[in-house]
Amino acid sequence: MQTGLLVLASADVIRLPLTWLFGHRTTHLRSVVEARDPEGYARLQESVDPKRWASVGGGRARLALARIMLAKGGGLADITAGDAIQYSIELRKSEIDNSGGTLFYSWLRNLGYLPSDAPATLRFLDRVTGQLTCEQLVDRHGVACAPIR
Repeated sequence: MQTGLLVLASADVIRLPLTWLFGHRTTHLRSVVEARDPEGYARLQESVDPKRWASVGGGRARLALARIMLAKGGGLADITAGDAIQYSIELRKSEIDNSGGTLFYSWLRNLGYLPSDAPATLRFLDRVTGQLTCEQLVDRHGVACAPIR
């Protein structure tokens, strides 16, 4: 059943939720999705250092791209900043190891697939949003003395 769902999703017939994709373990996921957009992946591979491409982090980045494509449809060029942000949020909620979980985003930015006003990185999106107040800036440094605050 799971293999059938994966085949339908890779053919862009259905969309699979990211939570399901996080729980589904297969060694063929990346290769099936990479075959769906060979030009996009060829362009991506040309732009990435071969050692980085073959590394564990590179494999995780390629898996992230494959999961996003299965969940959202389309090819690499169709992935939006919002898709990447949603993936990052869902990945943080999951119980799986998410080290190297934002490398795919920098690859997409380097290829020019994301707009220039997209966040530079996904790494700190959950920590800071917008202009901080004076109180928030002071709170970062643990100033306990009320007159100084």
